[in-house]
Amino acid sequence: MDGANNSTTFRDDSLNYLGITANGNAQISTAQYKFGGASGLFDRDDTTYVGGASNSNFAFESDFTIEMWVYMIQNNIGYQAFLSTHTDGLDATGWVFLLESNGNMYFYGSDGTQSGPISGWNCQIATETYPDSEQWVHIAVVRYNNVITIYKDGVDVTSARYGTQTVSISSAQNFEIGHYTSLPEGNKTPHCYIDELRIVKGYAAYTSNFTPANQPFPNPQISILLHMDGSNESTNFVDSSLNNLTVTPAEPAQISTAQYKFGGASGYFIRQDDSYLQIENIEEFEFGANDFTLECWVYPIEENGNGGGTCIARWGGSNNAFFFQANTTGGIEAYLDNTFIEEASGGTILPNTWSHICLTRSNGQVRGFINGELIGTAQFPNFIQTGGTELRIGGDVYGNTKFNGYIDEVRIINNFAAYTGNFTPSNQPFPNP
Repeated sequence: MDGANNSTTFRDDSLNYLGITANGNAQISTAQYKFGGASGLFDRDDTTYVGGASNSNFAFESDFTIEMWVYMIQNNIGYQAFLSTHTDGLDATGWVFLLESNGNMYFYGSDGTQSGPISGWNCQIATETYPDSEQWVHIAVVRYNNVITIYKDGVDVTSARYGTQTVSISSAQNFEIGHYTSLPEGNKTPHCYIDELRIVKGYAAYTSNFTPANQPFPNPQISILLHMDGSNESTNFVDSSLNNLTVTPAEPAQISTAQYKFGGASGYFIRQDDSYLQIENIEEFEFGANDFTLECWVYPIEENGNGGGTCIARWGGSNNAFFFQANTTGGIEAYLDNTFIEEASGGTILPNTWSHICLTRSNGQVRGFINGELIGTAQFPNFIQTGGTELRIGGDVYGNTKFNGYIDEVRIINNFAAYTGNFTPSNQPFPNP
């Protein structure tokens, strides 16, 4: 919610880069803010809200977190909706987080199996408290292990168990900040400021009472993003992150249109010819103790009974290195600072087939995924990567476990674990920042 006073530009700083549009009198205001010198102002007019198109990121199959800071200008003035995806009173899908006419906070959610705007809700949870007027209050709705909890300033003010229902959205439902269409006229929009709004799908950020952060949430930093697109046999590999890093291929690494997951092309690597991509900007890949994400799509070609090989690597000595690879038995492995972590040796990465592989770290916990399935974990909080050599894609620096096959959609993120539990890999390329 940062920007110039009276600006109507609201920016999504997540990795989704969703389009957000201001409607009515919704605007950035510098009169009140929790962080960053500005917040979003909502003036109680029914046409004032901020929203975007229907998006699967707001359909919750499992855990989720919805949180924000609010500064109520007025409290007990009827219904006031903070967030919703439920835009049609006859369509009992979606969810809404609001103040009821009694001033208490409510969260409603539905999977669409029942009809009606109230009787159709599968999830209904209410507090007996509300955000105080004329002061900044942190509010959050969290689902963890099928229990939905509402927090006020980090304190659990109500909890309820609601099974495993999907809180879904229909294709017609827009995501709206400061609005809920089905409320009575004059009650669709709150009278408040909103700051530092965060929605996380698939992860419960809080499972017990907590102290709200005293600083803005950190923005994820994409260190490198390689779509591997281009004409057949091209050696021009483009980094689509904001870093625009120079990518140097070691021949015969090249773009190939013979196989691809997205975009009509991928990177082709031949093990026997020691082909790889080299990126010199090592500072972008110094994770320290940060969270991180390493991910890509791989299409291994079996060679002499062995498939796979190193996908992402950096070397600076045995105590200052990492690599992430598809191993010879169809699993994934990682090496971090002289510690070898075998995440899985199953056989779920098949030759001549596209598979998504991923390694993340969140709060010191390293997780390995194949096609969105969590297949291994290890506690590794002290990985400090400093100095050392270049990053390589498709081969390691000392040349023992080179990749043979195709690699597509490489993304490395510093300071953010994109996945902490099972997920469905995206069916489209990663969005450019």
